[in-house]
Amino acid sequence: MLQRFGERKGWVMGQRLHLVSLGQGQGLLAETMIKQAATAGDWVCLQNCHLAASWMRRLQEQVEELAHGTSQNVHPDFRLWLTSMPSPVFPVPVLQNGIKLTSEPPKGVKANIGRTYNDAGDELLDSCAAKPHEWRRLLFSLSFFHAVVQERRKFGPLGWNICYDFNASDLECSSSTLRMFLGEAEAIPWEALEYVIGQVNYGGRVTDDLDRRCLTSVLRQFLSPRIVRDECTALTRSGTYHVPRDGSMESYREYIKALPSTEAPEVFGMHANANIAFQLQETRRLLDAVLSIQPRTSGGSGSTASSSDTVVATLCAETLSALPPDLDVSEAAAALFERMPDGKLNSLSVVLGQEVERFQRLAAVLRQSLVTLQAAIRGQVVMSAELEAAYNALLLNQVGEEGRLACKQPSRCSGVLQIIVQGGQPVCRQLVCATAAGSGNPQQLGPDISDVLP
Repeated sequence: MLQRFGERKGWVMGQRLHLVSLGQGQGLLAETMIKQAATAGDWVCLQNCHLAASWMRRLQEQVEELAHGTSQNVHPDFRLWLTSMPSPVFPVPVLQNGIKLTSEPPKGVKANIGRTYNDAGDELLDSCAAKPHEWRRLLFSLSFFHAVVQERRKFGPLGWNICYDFNASDLECSSSTLRMFLGEAEAIPWEALEYVIGQVNYGGRVTDDLDRRCLTSVLRQFLSPRIVRDECTALTRSGTYHVPRDGSMESYREYIKALPSTEAPEVFGMHANANIAFQLQETRRLLDAVLSIQPRTSGGSGSTASSSDTVVATLCAETLSALPPDLDVSEAAAALFERMPDGKLNSLSVVLGQEVERFQRLAAVLRQSLVTLQAAIRGQVVMSAELEAAYNALLLNQVGEEGRLACKQPSRCSGVLQIIVQGGQPVCRQLVCATAAGSGNPQQLGPDISDVLP
């Protein structure tokens, strides 16, 4: 993108536009390049700043010198471009003193393919004179594959075991590889194309063996002889997506505009239920964003607005008062924990003992955390990172990370907390303390825990 912009403005790559990929030992070269370009009026692009953590402080000093005019003879045409992944080592003053651009893949297969064809012209379709028909069809199929592998990330572990950062450079490199093979080989080398694109260009980012196997299987659907043999090759089982007929760039854009705005999971070769995981993830992300921007004070009438400390302290006191005392197994029904003739406990007693242990552990962690948090609010102990996380969780009515680890079942943690504090009579206590003429019969010991947990 920067190279195309520079060529339109007259800053040709290698002449007035200089690229430096940062890494080990590249700091001195980048610093020299900045000084020379600042005098000559060239452009300098420092790539992958997140990989040069030790040099970021020096970069900040140079940017401050340029911003405050302490450097002499700074040409008005000089520009410094920086690229970086989100990283905590990137200096904040550099962000504050510069213009920030974010490049993210568009959401949806339609938008993803549309960006590929909207950024290109007719010269892209005519760039392979040896096999123009095969080039155009395989280029569209390859662009569809690129959109699929990027959009599979939205399904979480169902899409990829590890989230990979596939980007436009992978598609550009694969397109160049495809053009080279079509121009130099008399017959299309399908196996070579599959290996270079699937194992090198895209597969170079993949670290999981199963993900690489899945990537190769998906690629095989879009790089095959049927793509160039059939007139309207279907790219999905439903036939909604297919390779359009040869035409101008505008005809391809019109076809892309007619595609559905949202795609079904079958586009990615997945079951329809996979969409549930995506919708849950989007819902959690939306709710987390809403909670993160909530005010940290609760308003009241007049000037009686209470601060965040007051709110959290009140919640701590209410929760501590609602926590029941520890369960005493000795108070259980007589026959509940008696062993059978073979020396083993019955299945109900085993499960109940495990649940009691979990409840005890969670209640102890909650009690200790709340007491320590109250002391931190009063200034008696230092507010550590763990206490601050618990503070924010209480303020947002969430379950803290410490409570989730103690529960060891994050999806059911909120239900467990509700059971522990409901009226001071948890379900576990009803089960363990069923002493009224109880013989330990499971049908007489109250509701099943699985019925009240979410």
